[in-house]
Amino acid sequence: MNTTKSILRKLVVFSVPLILSGLLQQLFNWVDALIVGNIIGEEALAGVGQPHHYIIYLLLLLLVLLPAYRFCLHSNMAEEKK
Repeated sequence: MNTTKSILRKLVVFSVPLILSGLLQQLFNWVDALIVGNIIGEEALAGVGQPHHYIIYLLLLLLVLLPAYRFCLHSNMAEEKK
């Protein structure tokens, strides 16, 4: 059995929704900036992109900490069963 092909297929199937969600998020940001820039003005446009970086940092922090927390939790549960 060729495991390389199955692993590659699983990797592609896993990554496609992530790529699509990133593209949709970028499209949303463009449309948001276009609407705010044309209707409200340049000063409001400067405030649209500002919180984006903080949200990304928060999500990255959660993506790193939650698996670590789950690992510690499962390790403690496994030790209690012994």
